[in-house]
Amino acid sequence: MRDPEAIEVAWVYAESGCNLADLQELAERGLIALQETEIWRDPLGKIEDAEQEKENSAAPLTLTPDQQRAWDTIQAALQSYSQQPKPFLLHGVTGSGKTEIYLRAAAEVIRGGRQAVILVPEIAITPQMVRRFLRRFPGQVGLVHSRLSPGERYDTWRRARLGLLKVIIGPRSALFTPLPAVGLIVADECHDGSYYQSEPPIYHAVEAAKIYAGYAEQSAF
Repeated sequence: MRDPEAIEVAWVYAESGCNLADLQELAERGLIALQETEIWRDPLGKIEDAEQEKENSAAPLTLTPDQQRAWDTIQAALQSYSQQPKPFLLHGVTGSGKTEIYLRAAAEVIRGGRQAVILVPEIAITPQMVRRFLRRFPGQVGLVHSRLSPGERYDTWRRARLGLLKVIIGPRSALFTPLPAVGLIVADECHDGSYYQSEPPIYHAVEAAKIYAGYAEQSAF
């Protein structure tokens, strides 16, 4: 029986009781084909699959007049490709629509072939926020935080380094994710004390982000 889709070897072992030598024998006879496939360990995989099944629109929301004025200023700076990164401080209470500005800014730099880092206090990494980024940038979002397994963290870093991810979301340590060309750094709730690391290496993620933006010679936010 021919199967159009690849079958995991572990499943074959469990169902048939065979071993690798048996499969190699079948392969030599031309009855099956053995091949290796790299599978990324992605903590967002299940969430993303669920989001793709939904019919919710990923289109940008309509901005209020205040949001529009803020976005016009930020968009102009992002499109200028200035050699000097320009920081912005966006004021707004919880629920005032700052995330929509972040989403638009990320989309702007992605269109220019760059990537975005979205820093948030770890306690603020909510499923709702992650889902909004997944809907807007399906297949392009990576999540970095302390609850990931070492394998998930390693694969996320590898995908980022290869340019397979366009948006990284996480607490202060996410700033050091090896993206090829960072064009945007968001520090949500930048006054939060969790951005400061008091143990070596001691640093403040917001200040480090400004320095990083200077090295990247891209727009920072």
